[in-house]
Amino acid sequence: MKQSSNAPCGSGLRTGLQILALVVAAVACVATSAPNTHEPIYMGWKGFRASVRVGPPRAIAERGKIYVHGTLLLVSEPGKGIHVIDNRDPSAPQPKAFLRVPGNVDVAGRGDYLYADSSVDLLVFRLHTDPRQIKLVRRMQDVFPYQWRHTLPRFKGRLRPLRPDRSKGVVVGWRRIKRRSWL
Repeated sequence: MKQSSNAPCGSGLRTGLQILALVVAAVACVATSAPNTHEPIYMGWKGFRASVRVGPPRAIAERGKIYVHGTLLLVSEPGKGIHVIDNRDPSAPQPKAFLRVPGNVDVAGRGDYLYADSSVDLLVFRLHTDPRQIKLVRRMQDVFPYQWRHTLPRFKGRLRPLRPDRSKGVVVGWRRIKRRSWL
């Protein structure tokens, strides 16, 4: 004996579509936002190399290494450059100039020469007691490996930046972006 069903014709299709709609909605609800990340900001290599210059003094935002040359204090600011300070009167040091050296992390000196890295390049400056007379005398290109991690912003927690592409230029900063991932 055949049992009859009170279900209308096509109700199985409707139930299947309802289940499919629920699955799609569940997947959309389960989709999560990945942590915000950062994408690199580039400066072309030619412009980057042409941007080294001696300029007026400016406030020190973040100090790095300090090198003493006679009465001058040379204070690096990571990623930005080197502050030149007249220290003839140690109780009242006077900012005199700022050497713009993008990508700078380290400085060293010997005699009248200051050596500074600028991303992948090594720069040699001839020091002088008059900061306006400090000159870039040599740039050795591609001496160091391309290191971009030191340019990352200070960040508490997990940070997964988008990997830079050297062919686009040198990383001079980072822009925060939102990233979505689907499960």
